Amino acid sequence: MSHKLNALSRFALMFILLLLLVACKSQATPDPTETLVSSPTSLAPTSVSTDTVAPDISPTPKPTRTPKPDNSPTPRVPTPTSTPCTNALLFLFESVPDDTVFTAGAGFEMMWNLENNGTCTWTNSYRLKFIGGDNLANHPEGSTLPLPHPVEPGERVTIKIRMTAPVSPGTYTANYMLVDQDGNEFGMGSTATRPLYVRIVTEPCAFKVALVSESLSDNARMFPGEVFSKEWTFKNTGTCTWKDVRLPWINDGGLTMPPGAPCAGNPHGDVRPGETIDSYWIFIAPQEPGTYRAEFMLADADDFQFGLGEGASTPVHVQIVTVDMPSSESDLGSAKVTDTFDKDEGYWPLSQASNENVTYSISNGRLSMDVKRNYEYYMVRTIPQPRGQAHQAVFVTGESCSSKNAYGLMTSLNPTRFGFGEGYLFKITCDGHYTVEYVQEFSYMDGNKPIVLVGPTASSAIKPGPNQTNRVTVITAGGRIHLIINGERVLELKGFNATQFQNGQVSAEFNLDLSKFEYWMLPYNDPGQPGLFIDGEVSNFTVFVEEYKFWQIDP
Repeated sequence: MSHKLNALSRFALMFILLLLLVACKSQATPDPTETLVSSPTSLAPTSVSTDTVAPDISPTPKPTRTPKPDNSPTPRVPTPTSTPCTNALLFLFESVPDDTVFTAGAGFEMMWNLENNGTCTWTNSYRLKFIGGDNLANHPEGSTLPLPHPVEPGERVTIKIRMTAPVSPGTYTANYMLVDQDGNEFGMGSTATRPLYVRIVTEPCAFKVALVSESLSDNARMFPGEVFSKEWTFKNTGTCTWKDVRLPWINDGGLTMPPGAPCAGNPHGDVRPGETIDSYWIFIAPQEPGTYRAEFMLADADDFQFGLGEGASTPVHVQIVTVDMPSSESDLGSAKVTDTFDKDEGYWPLSQASNENVTYSISNGRLSMDVKRNYEYYMVRTIPQPRGQAHQAVFVTGESCSSKNAYGLMTSLNPTRFGFGEGYLFKITCDGHYTVEYVQEFSYMDGNKPIVLVGPTASSAIKPGPNQTNRVTVITAGGRIHLIINGERVLELKGFNATQFQNGQVSAEFNLDLSKFEYWMLPYNDPGQPGLFIDGEVSNFTVFVEEYKFWQIDP
C-alpha cells in the first residue's frame, strides 16, 4: 500500500508541475507570427487507480515557424562581364641589326617584323609612336604613324620607316612604342614595356662630285648683252648624301642675270650617292668685248660648299667671250639675201596679209603697200633666224605722205597661233620723226597697243613728205640694236638703255621703263622674223619698197 501511494504521490507532483509550466507559458505574450505547441515529454508508463481521472499526457507536436513576408524588390542576377583584352607584341626580326655602320647622311629603311601575341586586335586606330632618342626619321617626338593593316591576335605585321644617318659621326638610337586607340603604350617583353628601337653607328662620309656634262663649252662667243644659259649635270660619286643641294655662284666674273629671271641652280631635295642632278643658270653677256668667267660651288642645306677634284674644292664655271657687233652699214659686208622685187619669190605672204583695208602687191620692181583706212598693218618675210641679223628696206613714199602716216621695219617676230609674238616696230613718219615700239602680240589684221620705248624723235637723217626715198637699216644682235637711217646711226638700244644721236653726236641717253613690260625680259637675243610695216593715219596712203636686204651676223 505504501508503495502504491508513493508512486501516486510522485505522479501527482509531476502533474502539478506540468500544470504550472503550462500556466506560465499561457501568460507570456505570443509572437503574432508563430504558434507555439508543447514539446513532447517522454514519461514512463505508470499504473493508476481506476477511480481516478488521469490527465491527457499524449505527445504534443513540435512548434512550427511561419516565415515573414518579404516585400523587398527581387534582386537582379548580375550579368557576367568579359575579361579585358591584353596588348602584347612579339619581336621576330629587324632589317638593320644593332650598331650597323652607315656613312654620314646615308639613307636606309628600318623594318620590324612583329607578331600580335596579345588578345587585342590591332585595329586601324593602333599606331607606331616615336617616344624619343635620336630623330633618325625626322619625326617630332610623340608623333605617330599608322600600321599598314589591322592585325588579329596571332597574326604578323611588317613596319617600315625611312631613316637617314646623321652627318656627325657617333652612335644613334631611336625608340618607338605601339599605342592603342586609348593612347596606351606597349612594347616588347613580358611586361610589354620595352620599346622597339634602331641603333646605328655613323662614320664620316666623303663629298665627291663628277661633272657628267655641260651645255656650253669654254670661250663660247656671245654678242654684247646676249642672254644665254648654261646647264651642268653632276653625279654624286662620294659617300655623303647631298642635303637640299644647290649651285650658288662664288664669283660672278662680270656676268649678271636678266631682271626677274628664275633663280636657277637649285635642284632641291636630297641627292644620294650614285644619283645625278641638272643645274642651270641664265646669264647676260657683258656689253663690253672681253673674256668673262663666273665660278660656282655646290652647297648643301648647312651651306657646306664642295666641288670637283680629289679635295672637292675645284669650282665649276662658265667662261664666255663677248665680241663686238656691227654698228654701221659699212661693217655689214655683202648681204645674204637681196630682193629687188623683179618678181614674186614667195617670201612675202601678200594675199594672207592683204584684206579689205590694206593691199600688198609686187609689180614693176616694187612691193606696194596701199592702206585705205586708218590702221596699222604689217607683213612678215620668212628667213633663217640667226642670233645676229640686219635688215634693210628702201622705202619710197607715194603722192600723199603727211602728218603721222608711218612706215618702217619690224624685227624679232615669232610665230604664234593667232599671228606673231613679241616684236619691235621701227616707225618712220611722214613728218620726219622716228619711233621705236614694242608689241607683245601681233595679228595679221591689226596690232595690240604697243609699249613705246623711244617716243617720236625728229631726225635730220629722215627725208619727210611725199615722193621721198629713205633707206632704213636695223642691226640686232644679242642685247644691242642699232637704227640707221640713210646711212646715219640715229639710235642705239644697249641692254635696257637708249642712246640717241644727231649728226653723229650723242643727243640723249635714258633708261627704258621696264615697269610697262609684262614679261621678265626683252627678246633682244631672239631676232625672229623680219617684217614690213605701214600705218595709215590718213586714208589712201601708199608706200613702195624698192629693195630689201638681209644679213646674217655671226659672233
